[in-house]
Amino acid sequence: AAGIAAYYLFSPHQQQRRAVRHMLAELQAAVNSKEPPKLDAFLQRGLAPEAQVSLQVEFSSLSFLPQHAGMEQRFSREEFIRFIGLTFYSLSDYGITGTSLEQLDSAGQAGFDLTGFGEGASYMGGSPIQSRFLGEMHCDAQVMFAAASAPQVREAKCHITLRIVPKDDAQNVQRLKDTLFGRPQQP
Repeated sequence: AAGIAAYYLFSPHQQQRRAVRHMLAELQAAVNSKEPPKLDAFLQRGLAPEAQVSLQVEFSSLSFLPQHAGMEQRFSREEFIRFIGLTFYSLSDYGITGTSLEQLDSAGQAGFDLTGFGEGASYMGGSPIQSRFLGEMHCDAQVMFAAASAPQVREAKCHITLRIVPKDDAQNVQRLKDTLFGRPQQP
């Protein structure tokens, strides 16, 4: 029985699962550090040079707000790193609040989930509305494992549901009312 338990704990598949969980924890730490160089360094290490990332974003907002059309974009490694840097640069606060590895098969196909938030301006009718962005993401990824290095993502297809919630302060609420009901904007 001890041999079976030892094999289970130290089998190559279990080592790969631990490595991917560690990679997700490193991603969370890099994002939550709010230090762009740390996130950039993680992405440089964690994405294979030939990596391709597809993002499909679906917007979900409160019923009285206009619905935004979803978007889908495919990125090379460098394009994705640049996109992430520009996205986080535009936010006043952001973080990943949870990660979970849903599955990892022997061929390196992984499924994982992330939840996170951001705060910044959402534009309605050309007017900035300070908002909180809540995101839930599921990714299916092809992960490569090299003998002496950390795993790298070769390809990822991620679906993000992004909910936009206007912040509840007097000036922001008034700007939202003016935008929704067509009143002139005050500088």
